[in-house]
Amino acid sequence: MLFSLLFSLFISYITTRRIKQIDQAALEISNNHFDVVLNTKGHDELSSLSSHINTMSSNLKRNMDALNLEIDQVKKMEQLRKEFIAQFTHEIKTPLAIINGNIDLLENVEDEDKKNKYIEVINKEIGVINDLILQMLDLSRLEAKAITLDKKEIDLRELTEDIIDDYEQLLMDKKLKIEIQGDDILLVGDKKRIAMVIQNYLSNAIKHALINSTIKIEIKENEFSIENKGKQIDEKRMDTIWESFVSDDQKGTGLGLAIVKNILELHEMSYGVINSDDGVEFYFRWQK
Repeated sequence: MLFSLLFSLFISYITTRRIKQIDQAALEISNNHFDVVLNTKGHDELSSLSSHINTMSSNLKRNMDALNLEIDQVKKMEQLRKEFIAQFTHEIKTPLAIINGNIDLLENVEDEDKKNKYIEVINKEIGVINDLILQMLDLSRLEAKAITLDKKEIDLRELTEDIIDDYEQLLMDKKLKIEIQGDDILLVGDKKRIAMVIQNYLSNAIKHALINSTIKIEIKENEFSIENKGKQIDEKRMDTIWESFVSDDQKGTGLGLAIVKNILELHEMSYGVINSDDGVEFYFRWQK
C-alpha cells in the first residue's frame, strides 16, 4: 500500500508538472512568444496534446511572420505612394506654372516674335506633361501584363548606336564620350521595348556622369551593360530604385527604371546595378 501510495504521488507529480508546462506554454503563445517547445515523448493524452500545441505554435509563428511581412509591404507601398504624390505634384506644378505664366504674357504682348516664343515654350511644357502621362500609362500596362511582345531578332549594337545618336546634344553639353565594346550580337526581343531599356540606362548614365568623362557600353554574348563615372548609389537603395515612383536622386518621378524592370521581366531577363570603382554599372542578361 505504501508503494502504491508513493507511486501514485509520483505519477500525480509528473502529471501535474506536465500540465503546468503545457499551461505555461499556452500562456507564452497567448503573449506571441512561439519559441517554447513541449516534450512530446510518450503515447498518452498529454503527449498528444503537447504535440498539437507545438504544431499550433509553429503554424501561428509562420502565419504571424507572413502577416508582418505583408504589413511591412503595405507600409512600404504607402510610403512609395506618398513619395510619388510629392514628386508627381512637383513635376506637374513646374510646367503648369510655366504654361500659365506664358499665357499671361501672351495676353499682353503684340510683338509676333515674342508671341511665337511664348507659344513655343507653352508647347514644350505641354509635351513634358504628355510624356509624363504616357510613361505612367505605359507602366500601368506593363505591370498589368497587358502588353504582347513583338519578338524578333535585334542587332543590339546597331540599335544602341541609333539610340546614342539621339543623345548627341546631351553628350556634347556634358563633354561626354561613348565607348562601345563588343561585336554585333543578335537578341530575340521586342525592339521597341528593348530600345526603351537602353534609353533609360543611357539617360541615367548621362544624367549622373561627371563632366568630360567616358561612358562605357559593353555588349557580350548574353549581357548588355552601361557604366559611367560619377556619383555612386547608396547601397541601401540598390533594390528600391527599381520600384515604381522611386528616384535615387529625388528628382523626377522615378518611372524609368520601374518601366525597365517590367520590360525585362516580361522578356524573362535578369537585370541589376552595381557600384563600380568610380561610378555605376547597369546591366541586363538573357539566356544564350
